[in-house]
Amino acid sequence: MKFVILTDTHFVPRGRKLYGLDPAERLAFAVEKINATHTDISFVIVSGDLAHWGEQAAYASLAGLLAGLHAPTILMMGNHDKRDAFRAEFAGADRDGNGFVQGVRVFDTATIVTLDTLNEETPDHAGILCEARLHFLAEALGTAPADRPLLLF
Repeated sequence: MKFVILTDTHFVPRGRKLYGLDPAERLAFAVEKINATHTDISFVIVSGDLAHWGEQAAYASLAGLLAGLHAPTILMMGNHDKRDAFRAEFAGADRDGNGFVQGVRVFDTATIVTLDTLNEETPDHAGILCEARLHFLAEALGTAPADRPLLLF
């Protein structure tokens, strides 16, 4: 199985820069390269921080660029992200029964489990695995097919 991992896109609303750099410009270049040189990938995983300040306009900009990827995309929360603003732009993203952005994907060659460790209540951006998320992980591990590797993100 071949896949691509992108991380820390730190998107801001369209037309803005972050520390003198344009995250949209940089991701557009990556999307172009991925589409041109990795035509045989199973998926692209984009781990947080997806947006720098968790603004809905930043997620809208990110969604527009990710729509250009030719491979399926799996999105994960980071400590700068905000679930409500994220959901407004990515309604189809993974969601467990408790509203966390985490999921299980079973492919022929591997099972992919993604966890949401975002703790929006803590101003220091520390992650957390509460009882609900630990239960999700236990279920994912317990029900994953035993005949293939499991990759935990």
